[in-house]
Amino acid sequence: MLAAAVATASSPALALEQCVTAALDVTSVTISGNSATAEGTLLELLPRPLPDRFSERELEEFERRLNNLGIFDHVVVRCESRGLGVRVREKWTLVPELDYSSGQTLADTYALVGVTEYNLFGTANSLGLSAYRQRRGFGMSVAFAEHGYQRRGWALEAAASVGTESLRFDDGGWRTTSADVTLSMRSPPVWHEYINIIPGIYASAETVSEVRGEAPSATQSVQTFIGLSWDAYEWHDLVPFGLQASVWLFSGGVFGADALGPRDSVEASFSGALPLGRGAVLVGRAEGIVGTRGNVNYGWTVGSVGGVRGLRDATYFNWVQLVGNLEVRQSLRLGQRWALQGVAFYDAAVFEQMTVEGGRGTARGAFSFGVGARVIPTWISNIVLRLDTARLLAPELSWFTQLGLNQYF
Repeated sequence: MLAAAVATASSPALALEQCVTAALDVTSVTISGNSATAEGTLLELLPRPLPDRFSERELEEFERRLNNLGIFDHVVVRCESRGLGVRVREKWTLVPELDYSSGQTLADTYALVGVTEYNLFGTANSLGLSAYRQRRGFGMSVAFAEHGYQRRGWALEAAASVGTESLRFDDGGWRTTSADVTLSMRSPPVWHEYINIIPGIYASAETVSEVRGEAPSATQSVQTFIGLSWDAYEWHDLVPFGLQASVWLFSGGVFGADALGPRDSVEASFSGALPLGRGAVLVGRAEGIVGTRGNVNYGWTVGSVGGVRGLRDATYFNWVQLVGNLEVRQSLRLGQRWALQGVAFYDAAVFEQMTVEGGRGTARGAFSFGVGARVIPTWISNIVLRLDTARLLAPELSWFTQLGLNQYF
């Protein structure tokens, strides 16, 4: 019940206090601590405009959405007679993006340099520009996203990128240069407060160069997609909890010198967090993809960056894959806005590769386990200093150390 939910420094959400009735008539909201965030940005997270009568469950959901904006590291909501008191502590949101993850070889290093504003004009919307190295290539991207926690409006997301990538096979390889754009809209809650619908469109164009052996021709691709998202996750820097799940359907075609071909896929993801005690949490995720074959440029890759720590990058190009990660995290606070975190993890993947011609290739499994450490400055958005050491068990035996500037997932 709300009367029993009290905020602490380590758990800033679920802080509704002094609510002693099953519902509350709210005529006003008093907000403090929001020097950079517009009051309207926070008020639009209420289920209905004021004045109105809100249940305890609706006020708990209001607080969850405030916290999930990701621009505060402390949120307290209190019932005050016929009003609500909201106190927040803002993060630094104009953030240099200095992302890095080492690979099995120096050539497989992932690195990103850029800047993102996570609270654009006080709206909790984000705008970012970055340059990156990944999959033995280079690229640039720009992305804009309205936050996805509005209760009564659609949220726009748009991204565009251009870059190169190297594909390697036992009997050849090539380099692609590609440009792509993605547009999507996230609905307000439908059917249930945790459910959103996300329709959109994706388009790309690719050219092929530096060919060794056989390679596909230059192509263009257009896909429409629709996603169904269940979001009952409450995000925190140290001890998140709850569940997220989504299913995506993509349908489109590949155009080029060859005959028109389909480009369809089904994707599903799941993530969850279960608190285990003071500062301890079990977190996990699983992501599965199955798509049409025919052009290996339009497959999916799995490697040590965001897949299985220790696995070779830019090597496994697949038409079907399932990746899972599990971590136990234990945090120790260093003052109010810094923390140390120890991690034990297990990563796993199963996948079937495509051949150079886009046909069915070798089925494989990949597994690793290890430990890591994190330094977490909670006062800044999306920055974590990470060091992981992994023992890869399959498809080969090897040790691997990875540095990063974010959580692995």
